[in-house]
Amino acid sequence: MTEPFNIDEIKQAVFQLGGDKAPSPDGFPLRFYQVRWDTVKEDIMRLFQEMFEGRLSTNPIDYTYICLIPKKEGATRANDYRPISLLNGIQKILSKVLANRLEQVMDNLISPSQSAFLKGRNITDAYVTVAELLSWGNKKAIEGVTVKVDFEKAYDRIDWSFLFRILRWWGFDDKWCGWIEQCVCHAKAAILINGEATNWIKTKRGVRQGDPLSSFLFLLVAECLSRLTNEAIRNNLLKVFKAPNWAIKRIEALRRDFFWTSGLNSAGKGCLLAWKNICKSKREGGLGILDVGAMNCALLTKWWWKFQQAPHLQWNRVIRDLYYIRRRPLMEGRSFRPQSHWWKGVLSLKSIFKWGSTYKLGNGNSIDFWLDRWCGETTLGSAFPKIYQISNRRYLKVSEVLTEDGWNWNGIFGIDSEILIGLEDDIAELKDRLSHFYLGQSPDQIFWRWSSNRLFSVKSTYLALTDGGTRDPGLNEIWGLHIPLKVKVFCWLALKKRLPTTDLLAKRGWVGNTVCVLCGVEDESVDHLFTRCVFTKFIIVMEVTGIQVTDLDNDVIRVWEI
Repeated sequence: MTEPFNIDEIKQAVFQLGGDKAPSPDGFPLRFYQVRWDTVKEDIMRLFQEMFEGRLSTNPIDYTYICLIPKKEGATRANDYRPISLLNGIQKILSKVLANRLEQVMDNLISPSQSAFLKGRNITDAYVTVAELLSWGNKKAIEGVTVKVDFEKAYDRIDWSFLFRILRWWGFDDKWCGWIEQCVCHAKAAILINGEATNWIKTKRGVRQGDPLSSFLFLLVAECLSRLTNEAIRNNLLKVFKAPNWAIKRIEALRRDFFWTSGLNSAGKGCLLAWKNICKSKREGGLGILDVGAMNCALLTKWWWKFQQAPHLQWNRVIRDLYYIRRRPLMEGRSFRPQSHWWKGVLSLKSIFKWGSTYKLGNGNSIDFWLDRWCGETTLGSAFPKIYQISNRRYLKVSEVLTEDGWNWNGIFGIDSEILIGLEDDIAELKDRLSHFYLGQSPDQIFWRWSSNRLFSVKSTYLALTDGGTRDPGLNEIWGLHIPLKVKVFCWLALKKRLPTTDLLAKRGWVGNTVCVLCGVEDESVDHLFTRCVFTKFIIVMEVTGIQVTDLDNDVIRVWEI
């Protein structure tokens, strides 16, 4: 924690910070330090060396503007505003380097009940814990009281003397506490009112919104309250969802109307292309607009990954206690216990998780013999459906049939040999596939086959769920052109042959003259306007070098390829 600073960790911190934040008192955005890193790195390194040696004066580095963001329309009182600190770039870099060091030990200091601000945890974890317990209590008709406690002006109320008592109690030495003091306790702030700064004010307590250190320091203070609460419980002093289809359809309808008709409720009449095609990725010929239903599924599938990877977290223990029997999850059989709305939604996505996950065999305790991908690209249940269908042990862990002595074939096939008649070839192939697997001592490893780093990501899951398998390189080239976005969309519609030409309008019931207003020869269509119309041919031949009239085909897509 108090080792000498090195240039690599400083550079990492600089490039982790957002470069386009609002300007601070010194007027230098963080983008300046990122773009001119080679120029300023030596000066910044000297500054960190001075801090390490205790010679750094943070005046006026830690001067801060406080910008008041209204929480609601018509804000009139101080409580109606959210204060955001606009820190100098150098101050943010100092704080970010210390925050990166502090982050390495935070997971060991903060109890699992706190789920915000830490890598690998999410504030929705706490929601799941509460929702599941409330659902279980309601179904069991258990009487009780739920108390929601909120911190008012949480960051502003942190007492500095208490903060440093906590840091020393955690075991941080005087050198580290001195660095934190330099970043927190010497600050001066000016409030921006109508763009003008007030006089500088010396702060007496609190940590600043926008400081990379603030969230971690707040967690350390809040951990004390959490532990006091747990102690009170021991002393008997105190005793997130899958969207329904109708909601997704409604959201998609609103987005569709906004896209095509600027929010007018057109009931789909103004749409030039089916919404499902709009939501396809650009490489598939769509616009890459988010598919709400698929994203909802991808986000919820993450819970399955967390369920496997983080069994020690509080929400995970709650789920296991509520829905597990004899170490067997209720999702693998009929459930006699009522399930919450959230858990039902997660269960409905089990097949997606099974589809995207693959395992490396360790001790075999967590791998489903038939239903998980651990022995090739497909599950054994899919590769050997005849054997799987007659098996009376479909929910079977690998560790139950594989020991140090080898495979327990009776455990896999059963002891009734008559039902296996006619499956000799399948059995021989299965035995051959399993012959090179051996049980290990380490836990099984799970990987996400849709992600390049083999770890779960919502993005890779979403892309897998929405990948139609087709590619349209011609349409995809549009988005690399250096032209305005509205022109790109126009070209995209032209290649899709979905521009509102008169022939298309006529098909939708429009009554009027459909003949091209430029040449008056043929009906107006996309192909006519961009290839056959004499005015179009003249413009293209005159303006585009190397194209002759004979090159202009009757199809706009062929012309685009030229």
